[in-house]
Amino acid sequence: MKKGITCFTALALLLGSSYSFAEFYIGASVGQTNQEFSRGKGTSFGGVVGYKFNKYLAIEGGYSDYGNTQGRYLLGIHPSTSVDTFNVSAIAMFPISKRFNIYTRAGVHDWKSSTKLGHFVLANANGTDFGYGGGVNFNFTDTSGMFVEYRSLNIDGENTDNISVGMKIGYW
Repeated sequence: MKKGITCFTALALLLGSSYSFAEFYIGASVGQTNQEFSRGKGTSFGGVVGYKFNKYLAIEGGYSDYGNTQGRYLLGIHPSTSVDTFNVSAIAMFPISKRFNIYTRAGVHDWKSSTKLGHFVLANANGTDFGYGGGVNFNFTDTSGMFVEYRSLNIDGENTDNISVGMKIGYW
C-alpha cells in the first residue's frame, strides 16, 4: 500500500504542476462491484487525477474503494470482504465527435483487502496486480462531462469487476 500512496502522491504533484497547460483533470465516480472471491456485490466509489497529453492519450491515477461485499456461504455464515486500491493507468481515447469518445485503459493497482465475519478479521491481504477496462465519455462543456466505465481487476488471482458512472472536471 505504501508503494501505491507514493506513486499516487508523485503523480498528483506532477499533474498539479502541469495545470497551466490546461490538460489536467479530476473526477469522482460511484458504481457496483462484483467480487469473484466473495461471490457478492458492493457499492464502490473513487476519485481520479489525470493528465491528457493529446486527444488520444492520457495517464490517470486514482483511489477506489470497492465496497463491502457480503459472501453467500452455507449455514447462514456471511463474511464481508472489502477492497481498496490505488491505481495508475494509461488511457487510449478514440474521439467519435467533439463531445463524445470511447476509451480503453490498462495499468497496475496496489490493493489491500480484508475479510471479516462480524467484528472478527478472518484474513488481510495486499499486493500489486494488473487491471484493465474501458468506457465512454460525454462532455457537457469544454471542461466538464460524465463517463460510464467498466473495470476488471486481478486481485491475488481472483477477478473483481466494477461498473461505475462519474463526473470529470478539466480539459479531457
